[in-house]
Amino acid sequence: MHVLVVSPAYAELIVAGVKTLESRLSRTRREPFGRVKPGDVLHIRAGGRYVAVARAGRVECEEGLTPALVRELRDRVEARVLGGRDYWSERLAARYATIVELTCVRACARGPSIAPLSGAGWRVLSASR
Repeated sequence: MHVLVVSPAYAELIVAGVKTLESRLSRTRREPFGRVKPGDVLHIRAGGRYVAVARAGRVECEEGLTPALVRELRDRVEARVLGGRDYWSERLAARYATIVELTCVRACARGPSIAPLSGAGWRVLSASR
């Protein structure tokens, strides 16, 4: 089970079924890299509240990225990620990427009680929660 934070604009696109991939790119190996699997439950937060719940479909983890590989990834997934030019240019130095297909999405105003995320954009929760 996971909690992920997105902007309110992305949350609307996810609930509407327009944004169907969630991407996380980073310079260091961090959640959700290697920690999210197909079928996992994804609780989505935006603006400090839960807005949707989904299941992870196909999951892709890439490491050892270079700016050229980030551009190739962008060309392959942008139509479903909807990050835009600034999103991708700000991530050219990323070395790790996690791409998660969002399936079975439904609006939902409730989710698990968790400690404050303190700026984190993703938290992996134990299955027992």
